Amino acid sequence: MEDEDDPWVTGPWVTELDDATRDALAGVPDARVPEAVAQWALAEEWGGADPADLLPLAEELIALARRARTAGERLYCWICL
Repeated sequence: MEDEDDPWVTGPWVTELDDATRDALAGVPDARVPEAVAQWALAEEWGGADPADLLPLAEELIALARRARTAGERLYCWICL
């Protein structure tokens, strides 16, 4: 029986993203970001979010990925339910 107070069950969790994910984000050309965000906004998890609301987040993630790639660093994702 799982303990619902156990953080291994309930989170939050941190996961390391692989270099391919970092590089894919870093490689999105600035001119294509709005198009990518429009596709991203269609994901069920966003619940019909307006792409204009997601654009700043995408731009920040891409900038972070570019800095990480340049520095040879990894990206990490904090996940909670």
